[in-house]
Formats: sequence, structure tokens, C-alpha cells
Amino acid sequence: MHNTARVVVLALATLGSFMLAAPAGAQIVAPCSRPGDKPTDLPKVVPNYSAGEEALAAGNLRLAVAHLRPLAEDGNAKAQSSLGEILLRGGCGVTADKPEGAKWLRKSAEAHDSTGEYLYSQALMDGDGVDPDDKAAFDWARRAGKAGVPQAQVSVGYFYFAGRGVKQDYKQGIRWTVMAGEQGAPVGLSNLAKCYLQGNGVPKDLHRAMFFISLAMQRVPPMQWQMTQRFTQTRYAIARGLSVEDTKKIEQDSEKWSPGKGSLADVLADSEKWTPTADISPAEVDVAYR
Repeated sequence: MHNTARVVVLALATLGSFMLAAPAGAQIVAPCSRPGDKPTDLPKVVPNYSAGEEALAAGNLRLAVAHLRPLAEDGNAKAQSSLGEILLRGGCGVTADKPEGAKWLRKSAEAHDSTGEYLYSQALMDGDGVDPDDKAAFDWARRAGKAGVPQAQVSVGYFYFAGRGVKQDYKQGIRWTVMAGEQGAPVGLSNLAKCYLQGNGVPKDLHRAMFFISLAMQRVPPMQWQMTQRFTQTRYAIARGLSVEDTKKIEQDSEKWSPGKGSLADVLADSEKWTPTADISPAEVDVAYR
């Protein structure tokens, strides 16, 4: 499975699949649960990485762990990153063990798996199963970003914007966020919208801001309601400064855009024209890292 797809699958399976609403009083049965199952019971399987990833994508974490743990113990870096993320979050019959999860993510990262590098950087940033370390988090995210993981590129951009783990540098923040945006990463596109809204890293331009938040909203993965809510709030802040007619035209124009290398070269050109009017405190930075 492609590294980008693996990150999305992990996020959806360990987070999004547990956010589904049910009618009041309805019993929610997780796809990995069967009547009489005990949380510690794991299915008997012949370990297979593809089967483990398919189980993970379906939200069947117990079956995924049954396939992935033996492979992780045998040194499979991709299985280590998937197992590590499952154990960090837990759920669906799998008990969370954050230190154990972080351990597997580190093993995967040290084996140069780019998904493992990204996920371990997130654990270090959040102090999730490991002591927080912004410098190490930045270094691991940059490795994954250089390997082309768009979520990691978003994180590196955030580090530069916020001055966490590295000296604050808005132009570098724009550069890394553009890398993610050119791959269609919705958070990257939303961050560019915020930069145009605030005039941070690029000249303030509400038309450009609306263009990028429109692109972001078009690319929200299924069931990511929290992301949709965040983007909607940003869109509202931008729309207050535009006419209804301008907003509609920009949204129509945004539908013609396609991601790809060089598709956001104009943002880099805008960044070259930008000069800060005052020092920007990291506390004032309003961009997301995932």
C-alpha cells in the first residue's frame, strides 16, 4: 500500500471509524467484535501483511493486530508502523498501550519507513507514549516529508510557521505547505488559505484565501467531520470580507484546479514578494499540523 494511503487508512480506522453517530439507545457493535469475544482474544491467522492492512482499513483492529504483530516482531517496518498506531489509539477490542505503540513506531522510523517516520514525529510532538521532543519531531517529519508523505510536509510547514523544533521561518513554512498542497492534501490547502487570510508568509489576499479553502473543502476525506468543521469556520472568516458574487465565482474557479508538481508555483512567487510587517509570535500562528 502506498505510504500516503497508509497514513489515511490509519487515521480513518483508528479515529474516524469511532465517530459514527447512532440513534439514541442503539447498540454500537464494532466490526471487530463478535458475541462472546474477549478484548484480549485475537483470531488465529497465518500472518499476512496485506490481510492486516485490509482488516485495518475495515476497522477490524483485532484481526489487524493478529496479522501485523508477528510480522512487526519479525522486523517488517510497515507492519511496525501500522501496529504502533493501532496500539497508540486502541479501541475496537484492542487495549491502548501508548509506550508500546511508540516503541513500534520508533522501530519503523529507524528502519526508514516513511509512514513510521511521520507517525513517530506526531507521537514526539504530542508526547504520545514518549517524552515530547519538538526537535526530534521536526527531524523525523522532515525525513518523511522528503520521502513525499504529504501529511509530513504539512507538519514540517507547521514547525516552521510556529518555530517549534526549528527557527521560525514563514517562507520555509510556505514552501513545505506548497509541497503538501500540490499533492492535494486538504490540511495543507487550508493552511495556505489561512496564510492568505492573515498575510503571513504571503501578501494578504481574501480572494486567494477563498480559493484555497474551497480546494481544501473539496478534498476532505469521508467521515472527517471535525476537519470539515474547522474548514467551514475558516471559510466563514474569509467570506465575511467578500461579496456573495465573488465567493461563488471563486468556488467555481477552484473546481478547475488539479493538483500536481508546479500547480502552486504562484504561491511560491507570492511568498517571495512577502515581507513581514512585524515579528510574528508562535502563539499567534493559526495553522494546523494535521
